[in-house]
Amino acid sequence: MLSDLDHTRTRETLATQVDDYAELSDQYAASGDARRAALAIWASDVRAVQCVLWERGLVASEEPTERLQGVLQDVETALAGRGPAADVSARGIVEEARRALVTAFEESLHEELIAGFRSLDHLDDTAAASAGGANLAVQVRLAGRTGEQLVSDLLLAAADCRAVARVMAEVGDVDEAHRQAAAADRAGFEAYLVLASAASGDATLATTELRWDLAAAKSGRSGSE
Repeated sequence: MLSDLDHTRTRETLATQVDDYAELSDQYAASGDARRAALAIWASDVRAVQCVLWERGLVASEEPTERLQGVLQDVETALAGRGPAADVSARGIVEEARRALVTAFEESLHEELIAGFRSLDHLDDTAAASAGGANLAVQVRLAGRTGEQLVSDLLLAAADCRAVARVMAEVGDVDEAHRQAAAADRAGFEAYLVLASAASGDATLATTELRWDLAAAKSGRSGSE
């Protein structure tokens, strides 16, 4: 279950991410990736809830992260206990997750929480996510390594690229220096994402996937402007 909680974000940043992850979900759905489309819209939902809590001043209450973490665990439990007749489509799963999420809060917040969710219409044409998709995605990213080994390899790669970038800059090869510096940044960023996923209890590295793809999408948009 996606459980990326960070209450140091501003209300404006959270609101932007509601739309960013909804747009990323649209892109995944358009490519036929039901699992990632559902994960991305769920990330949007979590941030929409955080927006409401921020506006209500609840993020300043005692242990807000623990409260939301507990709510998300309740949602995961509800989904795990679904019967054999449950809707297994991407839309059906997200709708059930939303119901569990909303009902975990006091009734006075329900209408406001629901109003913050984005449309799920883009999920209608996606097939049900294949079983084991999350495990396969983790295996591909880890490539036979543990999470700790992956982070170590990425940090080593980042250090190597930075060293090469310095040498290239010294010999006047500015283009190659920039390429190596960019590669160092990418490796360091991925290492950070994996560590952040682990810290939030995200064993499937779902937040790593989404944040990486979101950063790539935003980088592509800014580069074309």
